[in-house]
Amino acid sequence: MGFKPLNSTISSNKAELGGGIWNAGILTIINSTFSSNTAGILSGGSIFNHEDGTLSVENSTFFGNEAAGGGAIENAGTMAIVNSTFSGNLAFVGGGLKSQGVNAKANVTNSTIFGNSVPNDGNGGGLFNQQGTLMIINSIIAGNRGEDCYNRGGEWLGDLTGSNNLDSDGTCPGSGTLDGLDSELADNGGPTLTHALLGGSSAIDTGDPASCSTTDQRGAERSGTCDIGAYEFGSSVPDSD
Repeated sequence: MGFKPLNSTISSNKAELGGGIWNAGILTIINSTFSSNTAGILSGGSIFNHEDGTLSVENSTFFGNEAAGGGAIENAGTMAIVNSTFSGNLAFVGGGLKSQGVNAKANVTNSTIFGNSVPNDGNGGGLFNQQGTLMIINSIIAGNRGEDCYNRGGEWLGDLTGSNNLDSDGTCPGSGTLDGLDSELADNGGPTLTHALLGGSSAIDTGDPASCSTTDQRGAERSGTCDIGAYEFGSSVPDSD
């Protein structure tokens, strides 16, 4: 069955590897918030997913987490992220996310990776990929310090692919240029904080319909051609009751 945090907050924890959770089994995270977790001198500020682990993240937000690698998450196994937000996380490589290893397989869909950072000599302010496969679809990876996307080369070359994405520096696969995103991580309805799209945003109605999720991170309906990122513009959040 695995471990399934639902509507949870995991905050202010510290460990050498996986500040909030270390996973080598089946971990499914839904409608949850990970904040201010730290992975000491190692990786995965909030979560470290071992090569034997399977990690699914839905409708969740990661902010203010820190690690040497993978400010919010480091993945070495199988990982799928949908309708989630990564904001204000910090690492030496992979400010938001890091996926590394020959067995690493990751997919990121309809998510927003914004305002994460690496130092001047780091790589991948938004995300970092090494050796494994990482596919990004219908996602915003923009406004990060350091490259929005970094795929390590040479003998560590990974397979970084994607479509219908928006970034701010042209480093992400299948990307156009983002404009019209609220830089403030805020309560825009739903159980977790999000970055809202602004009117006229380049993310509106430009997602790949074949890969669109049916709702956004807040639980608001996506109809027709979905918006890129975790937030659907002009769509109402259902009542919590």
